[in-house]
Amino acid sequence: MRVYFLRRVFELLPVLFLASIVVFLLLHLAPGDPSYFVAGRDATPEVLEAVRQKMGLDKALHIQYLIWLWDILRGNLGQSALSDQPVAKLIWARLPATLHLTVGGLLATVLLSLLAGLPGALRPNSKVDHFWSAYSAAAFGIPVFWLGILFILLFSVRLRWLPPSGYVSFLEDPARSLRFLLMPALTLGIANSGVLSRFIKFSVLETLRQDYIRTARSKGLAERIVIRRHALRNALIPVVTVAALMVGRLLGGAVVIEVVFAWPGLGRLLLQGINNRDYPVVQATLLFVVLIFVTVNLITDLLYVYLDPRVQLERSSAA
Repeated sequence: MRVYFLRRVFELLPVLFLASIVVFLLLHLAPGDPSYFVAGRDATPEVLEAVRQKMGLDKALHIQYLIWLWDILRGNLGQSALSDQPVAKLIWARLPATLHLTVGGLLATVLLSLLAGLPGALRPNSKVDHFWSAYSAAAFGIPVFWLGILFILLFSVRLRWLPPSGYVSFLEDPARSLRFLLMPALTLGIANSGVLSRFIKFSVLETLRQDYIRTARSKGLAERIVIRRHALRNALIPVVTVAALMVGRLLGGAVVIEVVFAWPGLGRLLLQGINNRDYPVVQATLLFVVLIFVTVNLITDLLYVYLDPRVQLERSSAA
């Protein structure tokens, strides 16, 4: 396991390097001069030039990248061009809210996917199967922002059950925190459960066709024992990988959800940085999100090897 872990870590380093190049180029090749947003549109050419020098925009593009990359490797994420605060401080201040929303959205996604996927696999072509298949299709096609607005109109404006926006830390007040989290997490859960529920359904169906399932049934085991001990345990192993890979999709959806529900996370920080051409904030936030996604993938691979050691043996033999 240790050798496999080290090999996977070294394989991720080129991914992070390429991601840093893409993040850097996407911003610097975009139209617009960020110095105008910092100095103001009425600034004189001398002021604009001073701002460009302070931001390092007067240097060649490859020099700017090397300076930025070296600062990143030293742990220096730079200063916000607008607020002049350390970018690392801004990210760490918003990170708990984003992790809170992402974990809540992932739990809602998994629960809704199991609820929609398992009945269809255990009772194919039944009315229950048709109902949850229709739900999966609708969940896959509903825009996440539209669903969030509908929830606000229904549960906040009309029924007055839940607050329409805001955030409270779980450590500060667990009960109030869950009330603020419920609608955003449920919105993310419904929007992402359409894909995962179908994967669960077909994974369970494929497992139920295996020879060892027929052998277990021929031994006279009760159907619930066959399903719980043999079918689900093996069918849900690949589901772990798919669910973890959906963290990236959840982080992408969280950007929209944080705007709809006024959630003070990395998504709103990123959007504010894009609107204000605050390069240090946008670059560091995007790279940090990539780092989270890569780390989750690494943890997923290790968990998958732990659940099914044959994966490690197959990769070792292939190498």
